[in-house]
Formats: sequence, C-alpha cells, structure tokens
Amino acid sequence: MTLDGLASLPRADYAVNLSNAAASSGSASRRALVHPAMRARMAEVERREAALRPINSALWNDPMRAAGTMHNKHRGTGLLFGADVVRGFCERTGVALVLRSHEQ
Repeated sequence: MTLDGLASLPRADYAVNLSNAAASSGSASRRALVHPAMRARMAEVERREAALRPINSALWNDPMRAAGTMHNKHRGTGLLFGADVVRGFCERTGVALVLRSHEQ
C-alpha cells in the first residue's frame, strides 16, 4: 500500500482499542495502531497462546529468586515464578512438596 492509499483510509480502521493494545503489548497504558489486515492475525495469535498456555505452563515456566511472576524473556514463552507462587499453590491444593527436574 502506498502512503497516499494509507492516508485515504479512515483513521478508525487503524485504531485498536486500549484493551486490545494492552493485551497485545503487555502495557495497559499504551495505545497501538495496527493495520486492519493484522487484526485477524492478532486475534489468531491470542487464541493460539490461550490454547497453549497450559502446555507452556507445564513445560516452560522456571523458578526465580524474586517473588511473584514475570514473562520469561530468555525462553520467549512461559513465566518465571517465585517461591511465594509455589507456596500459594501448595496451600491452595494441599500439596506438601513440589519437586522440579531440569535437564543440564
């Protein structure tokens, strides 16, 4: 698409509402402009990520020293989790011990 063609499209075609931008970027305060053809692709990626979340949680989540959770930037998928998350899981489920194996 040329710049002239882009300029002729209504701006509403490019605006993504705040909730979609927050879900896609991880930032609740950031708005995004997305080409209309990419909206369907973004929805497809979000559906795939939601479907794979349980598998990613089981396979790709890793412990960290800090409390809480954060995106695992090293792996590009899954989360890092602190001892407080494990403690909460054990309390909620009645599990006394979590053993985690890792390849080295």
